Amino acid sequence: DEVGERWALASLYYGWEGENWTSAENWLSSDSVCEWEHITCDLQTGDIREINLENNNLVGTIPNEMVMLNSTQSISLSGNALTGPLPNEVFGTMP
Repeated sequence: DEVGERWALASLYYGWEGENWTSAENWLSSDSVCEWEHITCDLQTGDIREINLENNNLVGTIPNEMVMLNSTQSISLSGNALTGPLPNEVFGTMP
């Protein structure tokens, strides 16, 4: 649901020092998450399909809140300073 997706994306933003990202247009705005930079949605359902945050100056660990992004099929995070394990709760549920 959209509330869960917003919560999860806000957790990513705050947990990965979003104020220092290279670009984050519309993040945390009242616009649909489909209008947020780096987010691609299914045009028919509005579900998040892809998150591409490559080379965007992310710093931190992978939060468990990502499990709330259950319709997401692809997450690209390379070229950042993310550390720690990949939570099984998160990536074990991705299609």
